[in-house]
Amino acid sequence: MVATMFGKKATIFASAILLWACAPAADLQTPAVTLSDIRPSGRMTAFEQRYDVALRIQNPNQIDLPLDGLSYAVALNGQDFARGVSHDRETIPALGEGIVHVMVSSNALDWIRQIAEIQAHPDTNPSYKVSGTIYVRGYNNTAMPFSQSGTFTPGR
Repeated sequence: MVATMFGKKATIFASAILLWACAPAADLQTPAVTLSDIRPSGRMTAFEQRYDVALRIQNPNQIDLPLDGLSYAVALNGQDFARGVSHDRETIPALGEGIVHVMVSSNALDWIRQIAEIQAHPDTNPSYKVSGTIYVRGYNNTAMPFSQSGTFTPGR
């Protein structure tokens, strides 16, 4: 009788711990992701251009976010420009931010379109949109979609 009661209590306790461990996933707020920098990586061919991109990730949560990876796309001046994925594991501190360096790839046509856009509107600050998904380790392996737009301001 005592063993059966202990077994039931242990099962209830283990179930409560499991539910508690999974619960924070629903409460996680999506981080703000902005484009911090983009630079040619030096690995460019006639068919593909590669860029080093710095993404600033701001964590509004009161817990660290252990990133398991990202998938992302960058649009410049309203046009798709480049995309990429990263499996690098980073941790963004609670109520903090971090810079995550990733690679994106574009093709020659995307590059030509951007040069034409800049030449057609030389006095306009270029705009960008970065969107994708952040994958968080633990918390039921939460996938958090994000999308952020902005402009590049010279001298900043």
